[in-house]
Amino acid sequence: MLRIGVITIGLVLTPLLWAQDADPIDRSEAPADGTRSDPPTDTGVVTDPAVRASLGLPRMTQEAPPIRPVASDPLEPVQPGLTGGQDWLAGLAVRQTELPRPARLPEGIFLNTRPGQLWPGPGGMWIFLPDPEGRVPGEGAMILAPNQTLDRLAASLESQPVPASVNVSGRTLLYHDHNYLLLTDYTRRQQAPDSPEGAASPGDSAATPGQSAGVPESTPQPPTEVADLIADLQGAARAGTRRNDVLRERLLAADRAHNANEDVAPAGNPPLLPDGSYIAQRRARLERLSGGEWALTFDNDTQSLGDAPLVVIPGRTLMRMEARAGTARSMTMTVSGRVYAAKGRGYFLPVLFTVDPPSDVQPLQ
Repeated sequence: MLRIGVITIGLVLTPLLWAQDADPIDRSEAPADGTRSDPPTDTGVVTDPAVRASLGLPRMTQEAPPIRPVASDPLEPVQPGLTGGQDWLAGLAVRQTELPRPARLPEGIFLNTRPGQLWPGPGGMWIFLPDPEGRVPGEGAMILAPNQTLDRLAASLESQPVPASVNVSGRTLLYHDHNYLLLTDYTRRQQAPDSPEGAASPGDSAATPGQSAGVPESTPQPPTEVADLIADLQGAARAGTRRNDVLRERLLAADRAHNANEDVAPAGNPPLLPDGSYIAQRRARLERLSGGEWALTFDNDTQSLGDAPLVVIPGRTLMRMEARAGTARSMTMTVSGRVYAAKGRGYFLPVLFTVDPPSDVQPLQ
């Protein structure tokens, strides 16, 4: 039986071994001439990628275009402000209706080397009148705020004819209907003589008794803007449309309060702080002086004993302080600002203030 099984397995495996040794059958159709056909070649006509792929043609390669610089559009500088440098009043015009122009400059505007003239005002004040050329809406005659820069300018104008031509730089302040200018720098301009006839001869000054040499015989009349401002400060014109008498007295009391004993610091007090010094979060009492002006008297401590009262420079912050004080003669507050000095007297330009409660005892303390 074993011999019969071996013979049967041999008969079954022999045809399989012969099939593996035989050559594989090529099922592709051969051409009539017996040569093998090559893949289709690119004729250069078909450019559609989908058609070329279906025909088995190779993918067409295209060279990328060269990179060349592109000319940029001309740029225009960006103008500061929401209106792009244009007059905002002109943009608000409705049906060509003329809108009112501002009467005064807002507080915080910085004038840089602004040419103009200086005119003396009442109470030792100085008034700056900008030149008409290049004026902006609201720019007009301004009162110079007291500081050491103004003292130096006033000293350089002694025995000089008026008006004096100067270029000034500084920051504007707004107090009710008046603009103030806090000087930071100035330059004197050469003033040309008006006419040969206007110059005084050597004999004229000697012929007039009581007149010092170098002082002109007659002071020229100020322009209308300066004259109106002087009349407003003196309270002599249009009394019905002016502010109360207390404000006029405050503006006229610059020299009177300086000579009064009650408004000047005693001789034993320490000297004033340097011009431009900053005071931060100091407790003080706001009170009105005899001349009608507001002053701050700071509380004494171990760091500053006997600080002299500082007159508050007019501005928007002083208007808010006046509104909080109301009819009260004094009010306690915490203030921050800068200290200035002029003619041996201290001035204070407030920046921030908070009104203190009437009592130091806090609830639930």
